[in-house]
Amino acid sequence: MKEQGNDLQGLREYMEGVMSRRPTLDFSRVDDDRLLRDFRQTRTFDQILWAITTGQRIAANLVLITGQNGGGKTTALKLFAATTHQAVYFEARAGYEPRHLLTDVIRALPVATGEGWRLQTSAAVAYLREHPNVFLIDEAQRLNYACLDLLKYLADNSGSTCVLSASSSLATRIERWPDIASRCPVRLEVQPISLEEFVELWQVDGWSLEVLQEIHRVSKGIMRTIRYIFVVLEDSLRGDERHPSVPRAEVTPAHVRAVAQSVVPANIGGELVMGS
Repeated sequence: MKEQGNDLQGLREYMEGVMSRRPTLDFSRVDDDRLLRDFRQTRTFDQILWAITTGQRIAANLVLITGQNGGGKTTALKLFAATTHQAVYFEARAGYEPRHLLTDVIRALPVATGEGWRLQTSAAVAYLREHPNVFLIDEAQRLNYACLDLLKYLADNSGSTCVLSASSSLATRIERWPDIASRCPVRLEVQPISLEEFVELWQVDGWSLEVLQEIHRVSKGIMRTIRYIFVVLEDSLRGDERHPSVPRAEVTPAHVRAVAQSVVPANIGGELVMGS
C-alpha cells in the first residue's frame, strides 16, 4: 500500500510538471485590443490552453472546462481563437437548440449550402474532414443532449475538437449520458487565482502588498471581480482641477474596501453588500 501511495504521489508530481509547461500564443495576431487590456498570463490561463491543446493532440471529441464563474475561461477561449488558425469561438445563447448550433458551425466555415438539416450537416462534415477545426463554445451549460449529440456526430466524423466552457453543472449532466461522457476525456475545473500568484503578477504595477492582499480577500480570487475593483480604483486615483491624482503606492486597504462595496456581489464579498 505504501508503494502504491508513493506511485500515486509521483504521478501527481509528473502531471503537475506537465501542466506547468507554459503554452505560447502569438498575441501579435490579436486584432481586438480589449482582449489584451490588463491581461496577465495566469496559471489558470495556461491550464486552459493545456486542456485545449491536449484535446487536439489526442483527437478528443470533447474537452470540458468548468469551474468558477468569472475565473478567466472566456478570455482564454477568445485569445485562443484570435491567435490560432481554424479555431472558432461562439457562445451558446439562451434557448439554444441544435438548429442554432448548426447555423453557428456553418457560418464559421467557407461552405455554401441550403437550409436543409441533412444538407448542412453533410457539408459541414465534408469540409471538416479536410480541415478539422477547434470549436470553442462558451456558456455551454445551455446545451441540451441533442446539441451535445450533434457535436459528437460532427467530431466523430471529422476529427474536429469541441471545447465546452461551462458552469460546473454541465459536468454532472454529462455523466448521465455515457455516449457523451466517453468522448470527453480531457476535463479541467478552473480555480480562483491564489494569493501568491496574484501578488506576484500585480505587485510590479506599484500596488502595496497590503492592498493586493485586501483585493484578493474581498474578491475571493475571482478574476472578473478583481478586474472590476481595479477599474474603479484606477478611476478614483485620477485627479481633477480641485484634487491631485493619488499614486498607487498611497492606496490603502480601506480604499479597497470602500470600492468593493459598490462592485463586489454580496455572495462573494461576504460581509460586503452590493451598493451598500
